[in-house]
Amino acid sequence: MTVLWYGDEILARIRRGANAGVGAAIGIVDDKAVSLILDTAKSGRIYKRRGVTHQASAPGEPPASDTGTLVNSRRIERYPDRYAAALIFSAKHALPLELGTRDMDARPFGARSLVETEAEIRAAIAEGIRIAML
Repeated sequence: MTVLWYGDEILARIRRGANAGVGAAIGIVDDKAVSLILDTAKSGRIYKRRGVTHQASAPGEPPASDTGTLVNSRRIERYPDRYAAALIFSAKHALPLELGTRDMDARPFGARSLVETEAEIRAAIAEGIRIAML
């Protein structure tokens, strides 16, 4: 009896599948972050600026979109050699909103996106590997 082990091929498939899964997962996190900003009800103060009424977010809520700068500042970077990806918000107010400041409580959206999609992230990576192993 001969047993053949194709370890290098199997590892290559797992790596390809993991990268595909990470790509799908970062898309899920991106969708969630955008949804938290644009679609979550806000309960902060209501004010008018340039003739437009806007409702701000209250502390602890995801930020309310006013001009769209935060959502439009996002980009995805992939790091296939590390089986990783990053969702980056480059707007100057992204980090102060996420973490808060001395004068403003946090309006988290990034970490919350990860937490709320954890099961979907795991499933996307597992599915990527499963498909690669077929």
